[in-house]
Amino acid sequence: YGYPINSLILSPECYTSIKHLGLWGSSLTEFDPSLYPNLENLELNGNPITSLDLSDNTSLEFCEFGAMRLEYIDLSSQTKAVYISIGSNTNLTNDRVVFPDAPDLEQLIVDNTPISSLDLTRYPKLKRLFTNWSAITELDISSNLELTDINVYSNTLEKLIMSKNQQIEGINVNRDPELIHPNTVIEYSNSEPVIDDDV
Repeated sequence: YGYPINSLILSPECYTSIKHLGLWGSSLTEFDPSLYPNLENLELNGNPITSLDLSDNTSLEFCEFGAMRLEYIDLSSQTKAVYISIGSNTNLTNDRVVFPDAPDLEQLIVDNTPISSLDLTRYPKLKRLFTNWSAITELDISSNLELTDINVYSNTLEKLIMSKNQQIEGINVNRDPELIHPNTVIEYSNSEPVIDDDV
């Protein structure tokens, strides 16, 4: 962890057998995931990599790509993902991210990005969501009935749509008027919206 390396060279037979690869903060500027087709866990956070081609990595379940320099990422092949982190990639707007249809996804981290909207209906098993310091103004979590922890502080959130059947244990909303809309509405699906000033 944290040791600077410029490249990773392994014997040919190693590439297909590796399922877990952690290269946090290793100063890599390029990485070719296609060399490791059986990867289930890939952690590249903290490397100044601008692009990743993950189209051959269909077995990935744990995707840790935070605090990189990604300019575009296509996660559509990661349909088995249970964890995705692309936080602190400040170039990733909505048109530069392709999210997967991953029905088993449990945790999604998109904090500190300019992402302005999320379609969470494709993630019925989502348990934890982090959108802190994002550009999201409206968030519909009414279909995420397993969601227990949501962090939406320090952003421009104006509306949070929930279901009365949800078992939310914690909502972290910072009402700093310079960072979040001061009259954020919490609206319950199929009911009249309510404003909760105690959240």
